[in-house]
Amino acid sequence: MKRFLSLLLTLLLPLQAAGCTASNEQYYQQAQRFLGANEYESAARLFDQLGGYRDSTEYALYAAALHALQQGEQDLARRSLLQVDPFLNSSRYLTYLQAQQLAEADDLEGAIQLYRSLGAFADSAAQSAALTAAVPARDLRRAQALMDADGHQQALELLEGYAGTPEADEMITACRNALMQKAYDTAAELYRQGVYDEALAAFEALGDTLDARARALSCRSALYAQAEADYAAVTLTDAPELMQRYADMDGYLQSSQRLETLEARFGTALRLMERARSMPYVLYGRYPQSESGEESPVLWRVIGVSGNVATLLSHYVLDAMPLASATDLPMGVDTALPDLEQLAQMEDLSCAATPYAVNQGAEHHSDGRAWWWLADEASPGRNAIVWYNGSVLQQGVDVNEHSVGVRPVLYLDLADCSLTEGSGTFSDPFR
Repeated sequence: MKRFLSLLLTLLLPLQAAGCTASNEQYYQQAQRFLGANEYESAARLFDQLGGYRDSTEYALYAAALHALQQGEQDLARRSLLQVDPFLNSSRYLTYLQAQQLAEADDLEGAIQLYRSLGAFADSAAQSAALTAAVPARDLRRAQALMDADGHQQALELLEGYAGTPEADEMITACRNALMQKAYDTAAELYRQGVYDEALAAFEALGDTLDARARALSCRSALYAQAEADYAAVTLTDAPELMQRYADMDGYLQSSQRLETLEARFGTALRLMERARSMPYVLYGRYPQSESGEESPVLWRVIGVSGNVATLLSHYVLDAMPLASATDLPMGVDTALPDLEQLAQMEDLSCAATPYAVNQGAEHHSDGRAWWWLADEASPGRNAIVWYNGSVLQQGVDVNEHSVGVRPVLYLDLADCSLTEGSGTFSDPFR
């Protein structure tokens, strides 16, 4: 700024000396001619000498800004233009300077957008064209820098826009090769760590790259060996995961046969566990049920599952007897009486008695529904029961009452039994 003021002073002295022979208007017009001839420094001096004459103050700053721009002094030009904006083309020059700044920061797209917004102003069209032509070279430099920093995926995404040009195609090939090698190395490390399933997926994704197909086969062999070792000691808990592993091997060696065997052995039990909330039916064990006392399979409802153990509630009242005898029916398996907590999810607790239970004296309604024992104690010597209509008689009855029905529960360890058929419905129970 000091240099600028000194330049103005050098012009001011001769003009003051000639003040008698020329008017302010003549100086103003001369300054305008300097401005029109792009002699911005001389224009700035004359306008500044004129002081407040007309709009000379604005013109002085404006011309000084253009001179600074002419000299490449962008910051000085910007400061001067900001003082007079929106005088004349100040706003356009400020946009022009912003475009220059973006271009210098390598934001070519941003600079191009600003230059294009200026249309034919100054050399904006030429600047826009030059930067547009420079974008590909800039992007190739960026891609190379990414490749040098192991950013091959980002470089590839950038280069794909220039596919078909020799330099870009060569770099694209280099990126793809590097990415394949990296994927191969990752898969090989997974195999070394024994993570065969992930290694298999990684090698298969590589297709025919290097020896990926052979390595994928090695992964399958390792997975099969693991599965075979687990197959020898499989339990109900392990079965779903092992079945999925054999299914994933898609018929490799004896995978299909193993899957069929596991399905036959555990499939029904697993479906029962999956459907436990819908209280499916199960046919299990035998007990007298006909009027003549002939034994037949007992129908149960699943009322809960904990781990591998399913809690089954008899669908019918099976017998009638005092409480002491009702806790363990002679069925060849351990039975018990249900408590209210176990029955919480059941909407209807009413239950029909079998012909055998009726013959044993089970008190029942005319429609066949009987009352039956609960495990819950009502008071000393009395236990709660479920009444004919399904309501709970909380005050209970005497534990020595012979006419109360028995509707037992059974705790069935699904890992120790072999349910192999059925769909869980009333007409097709699990069995």
